[in-house]
Amino acid sequence: MRSRYRLPLPLAGPALLACLVALSGCMSNGPRMLGLNPFYQVERTTFVTAEKRIEAIRAVAKKSTGADSPEQAALVKDLVAPLAKEPDPLVRQTILETAAEFKTPLSSRAMLAGLSDENPHVREAACRLLGKNPTPGAAEALAAKAHGDESFDVRVAAAQALAPNGATPQQLLMLLEDPNPAMQLVGVEAMKKATGKDYGGDVAAYVALARNEAPVREPVSVAERATSWLPFR
Repeated sequence: MRSRYRLPLPLAGPALLACLVALSGCMSNGPRMLGLNPFYQVERTTFVTAEKRIEAIRAVAKKSTGADSPEQAALVKDLVAPLAKEPDPLVRQTILETAAEFKTPLSSRAMLAGLSDENPHVREAACRLLGKNPTPGAAEALAAKAHGDESFDVRVAAAQALAPNGATPQQLLMLLEDPNPAMQLVGVEAMKKATGKDYGGDVAAYVALARNEAPVREPVSVAERATSWLPFR
């Protein structure tokens, strides 16, 4: 049985349209409806904004010429100026990565400052950047991070950056004496690069070398390294 209550045909179209608009207006991102929608909210998202800022920051890297000039220094100064007040760690990390593309003193200072960032991912990135961009005075700061940072990933990244930054055997000794085997392995590889001597994986030999003591064994020869890979001996 059909309902007797029906809108007149000429009014059905506008009424239906008004209902659809009203329903869509109830959504938080729906149309404002000329100020009549009480549920309307301005959309606030930091993700898109941060993404756009990161994209803009990375674009600055294309302006690097690899020279230490006043123009390049000015670019880096503008680039790193927001670091102290930037709340987003991803943006801070991107600033450091972009600054590392420039060869200016301020670029180096920015990477060193990144070692003290409150976010472990930013500190780890700073360690990696210093490993790729050796900086005068970085070895001491990296040694402190390798020894005492609360994040193990940061400690490993700092340890790996020590040798490229000219760390001394004495600075690498703490890696060899670390109770964690992973840190000892990093220390062994760093000592090989720093001293040019290969004792294989003999941690004790490298500890003696770092202490200026005579290792109890001779360095591994080229022949020994080759035969160590043979499956049948």
